[in-house]
Amino acid sequence: MLTRTLVGIGIVALALAGLWLGGLWLVVVYTVFFVLAVQELGRAFSAKGKTGFWLPAYIFAALFPITYYFGGFNALYLFVFFLACFVATVVGQVLTAKGDFEAVPYSLLPFAYPLLPGVTLVLLYFGLPEDIFLTATALALFAPALGDTLAYFGGVLLGRHKLCPAISPKKTVEGALFGLLGGTLLGLLLWLAQPWWGGAVGFWPLLILGLVCGAMGQVGDLFASCLKRYAGVKDFSGIFPGHGGILDRIDSQLLCAPVVLAYFMLTAL
Repeated sequence: MLTRTLVGIGIVALALAGLWLGGLWLVVVYTVFFVLAVQELGRAFSAKGKTGFWLPAYIFAALFPITYYFGGFNALYLFVFFLACFVATVVGQVLTAKGDFEAVPYSLLPFAYPLLPGVTLVLLYFGLPEDIFLTATALALFAPALGDTLAYFGGVLLGRHKLCPAISPKKTVEGALFGLLGGTLLGLLLWLAQPWWGGAVGFWPLLILGLVCGAMGQVGDLFASCLKRYAGVKDFSGIFPGHGGILDRIDSQLLCAPVVLAYFMLTAL
């Protein structure tokens, strides 16, 4: 527990430093995280004997934050780059299949997960107006994280009823309710704190989005558990002692970020 706690504090500190410094520093952090995330996913499915043509996925993971940053924050460049890598994957898979047709669907998996949700994380920070971007990004990152933390302790202390025993036997309904509370609490904390950085997101939107992130974070965690059960691995990697790998740490955020971005894009119309 001590190791898990210390590593967790370090992860939060890294995230806060990235948000505070922003710019090229955050671009580098995102790049490292998503390259490692694709690697972890590929290694998990390789252990299952499922390998596809993933080179374009690695290229996209390594270059899409930089492309957006140095492309003047023009999302069109990201879209074109995504399409180019997607098409390159299809062509490469056709040329290298060699009769292993069961691996074909896995060549497209990294674009759906984790790269497309990863793009939304980048767009949240660099693509939204100045009075919104930091609050929105902090919500997507920390609401599911606080939800996960409270869900864990709530489940340990009060958990009685299994939530999804076939997927994650330790998760409980009681823990899930605490997870909703954690996401909502983070929304409240952000509403109180955002004047420090000039944030201007309303009280009710932050509370409701926090609640939604508390729910979506748990679904994202369960989805990652489904992938790990299929691949037959406990964690995607051991890069974070006590926490697992990159994907084990950002699985909740990968489902929250698209929801948060969709909300702010719709309200801006």
